[in-house]
Amino acid sequence: MRFDVVLALYQRCSFRLAGQCEGLYTVERVTGLAPRFHVYIHITEYKHSHKRKPGGMMVISMAQNVYMLSMAFLVPLRRLKAKYVCPQTKEDKNDDKVTALDTPFVLYPNASCRCWVIEGSADIHPVTSNVFFFRSCYNGVDTVVREITVTPLLMELNLGKKCCNQYFLVLKVSVDKVFGKKTQYSSLDFCTEFDIVNLKKAFFERGRNELCMNEYGFGTHLYDWLRIILLELEGQKRRTIQLSYTVIDVSTQRIDVTATQNTLAAINGEFMTQYYQNHNQSPIDDYLRQNIGLLQRNGLVQESSVPNTHFIYGMLYANDNFMMADRNAVERIVNMAYTNNKVEKYLADDETIVHIKMGSPYYCSLEHHERVLTGNLKRELPTLLDIGMLIVIKLRLQRFKLRHRHLSAQEIENSFGEISDFLYGKLFNLTEMDMRMDYFVEQFRLHRMFNEIREVVIPRKNSMEIAFLHNMNIWVLLVGVLTLLVTIISLFVTLLND
Repeated sequence: MRFDVVLALYQRCSFRLAGQCEGLYTVERVTGLAPRFHVYIHITEYKHSHKRKPGGMMVISMAQNVYMLSMAFLVPLRRLKAKYVCPQTKEDKNDDKVTALDTPFVLYPNASCRCWVIEGSADIHPVTSNVFFFRSCYNGVDTVVREITVTPLLMELNLGKKCCNQYFLVLKVSVDKVFGKKTQYSSLDFCTEFDIVNLKKAFFERGRNELCMNEYGFGTHLYDWLRIILLELEGQKRRTIQLSYTVIDVSTQRIDVTATQNTLAAINGEFMTQYYQNHNQSPIDDYLRQNIGLLQRNGLVQESSVPNTHFIYGMLYANDNFMMADRNAVERIVNMAYTNNKVEKYLADDETIVHIKMGSPYYCSLEHHERVLTGNLKRELPTLLDIGMLIVIKLRLQRFKLRHRHLSAQEIENSFGEISDFLYGKLFNLTEMDMRMDYFVEQFRLHRMFNEIREVVIPRKNSMEIAFLHNMNIWVLLVGVLTLLVTIISLFVTLLND
């Protein structure tokens, strides 16, 4: 096929971020421009290649990374009203509202972990799912308002002992490839790397950039809604609220969405086909080495010079400037990932777990589920149990640090033993799960926290034992002196009687 293209450039270049030259159409402000020059290009064949042009720019392509995202923020509850406690029944497995997570514990064989939908009412907003809006830069430059649904769940982690239940409020967000609820989508509706990072950051923001129930930012904000929910669940107001524990699960495939006419059914089919190509799947490292694609306003994708490892860095730290992150710092973090197969990796740091995968982790899947987010937490967020245990360990360490001054030496010894079982014992009956948990514990810096507490508590415990022995020695000495006096008196009385 032969055609001529006449390209008239009525624009100037602007240098942004990493120094790349961008067209003016990516800049929000336009000042008086006049025609500068004309370039006539004779093209004999159009190819979607990725060869580098002079000046460091990359050839435009039609394919883009399509993402399925599940994100959850966990808030440990101090108490829970009885009416919100879900009773344990044999029908839990058949209840759509209750999800029982597998608990393959060795140390706690009677443990259980369940999640269920909150159904309640409050004075202002009901304790149920709500729609929120946030501002995002889908390509790092152009701003767009995205719509999401935040679903509050309750999670119960029971280690099989009395008074050992720990409850969590779980705020779950799911993005199934696209934003919005349309039947026909444009390329700009698809979730990008920037959207995912900006979404996580929006949960931590306050003020104008905070999640809001109104797209213009004038409605109820996330933390106002969260205070209402926590007041309803716990029965008391909180002075401060922190969303520090995060789980992110991402599945991705590279798809030319224009070839499927942007219909979600066709894109789901293409996604599923590639996801289950078990014999031909590329390693996850290939994806991480690929450069991030910058989605243009016209729907085309321009390849940047920044690899996808920076996207992982952005998810871990909610850093929306991840394109400018230092490469050595990024590689140092990403290289510490845990994996046991070629298509997925687990990364953890800053109280966040990121699970990213390129396809089905099983060589031969007996059941090819359609890769859509159906609300099944076992498939959407497989690390909920892991982070629940990590939070329990950290809470025990914090409580022990606060109350160790009121404990006896024996109670301190017993508390250290229980915490050591968490940190250093074989928690699960599966070696691979224990190895993954060891990685999470190390990345959450729980070992360091444990050792710091030991440096403070052990000297106090030793002082208590020394003081106890000193007191015992005094009592032994007193008993000895009294015994001697009694002996002398007895001897003296005997001599007088004689």
